[in-house]
Amino acid sequence: MESSKLLLKITVIIHFILTVWATTSSFLPDSYIYMNLFVLLIGIFSIVHNESSEAVFMFLVLHCFTIVQDMIFLGIYQPIADETVEVPRQRDSVKNRYRFSLGMCITNLIIKPVTAFFLYKVWQERQGNTVNLPFNIPGFGGDGNPIQTLS
Repeated sequence: MESSKLLLKITVIIHFILTVWATTSSFLPDSYIYMNLFVLLIGIFSIVHNESSEAVFMFLVLHCFTIVQDMIFLGIYQPIADETVEVPRQRDSVKNRYRFSLGMCITNLIIKPVTAFFLYKVWQERQGNTVNLPFNIPGFGGDGNPIQTLS
């Protein structure tokens, strides 16, 4: 159980840092940070209530929602910001801050499906379901051998 709690902590910390870095430039709407911080608060709630599978399930569902919502935010607001920031008259510091913010937003979006998989495994573990994987992830079972003998 300790490995799942550690995994939840790492997930919350990584996404918190990337969300803060993604909002260093103002090209994303305020709802981006509110949405992500609310979901991270649910993640903290699931850490505190370490026996509740419902808290992890709610974190997982909202985490998956943020994946879709982040794609929508990037699709709508990135082209607008690109037209206003990536122009010759704009200072380099503004361009660099925008590029860093965009890079962190994209990095956060790329990492989210991986952490959603781990959240799913934590949810299964808290429900009492164990799934043997053909490869070994520390703390999640798996025998590392997909071949079973008939003895």
